[in-house]
Amino acid sequence: MSDFHAHAACQCTSLAENEIGAVALCPQCGVVTLRLQYISLRFEAEAFERVASLVLQAQARLGHVPPFRPLVGDRADGADLRGDEAAFKPH
Repeated sequence: MSDFHAHAACQCTSLAENEIGAVALCPQCGVVTLRLQYISLRFEAEAFERVASLVLQAQARLGHVPPFRPLVGDRADGADLRGDEAAFKPH
């Protein structure tokens, strides 16, 4: 996760890093790079702030969402739930 250079002249500064990705800023060009495994997204600083705000809003609401219950292949007996209409009831 250490190569954030948008071009050879960039001297990027790491802002955050963990096991799934990293964020860095290039002060020369003002680009914030978000790397998540095999995906890199480049943002202007203001756009990155808006994305970060969006993610924080979603994170705050996760506590209000019922736990995810997969419909396919996650039963202890190995049964496939795709055909079980009672297993999925939309809100």
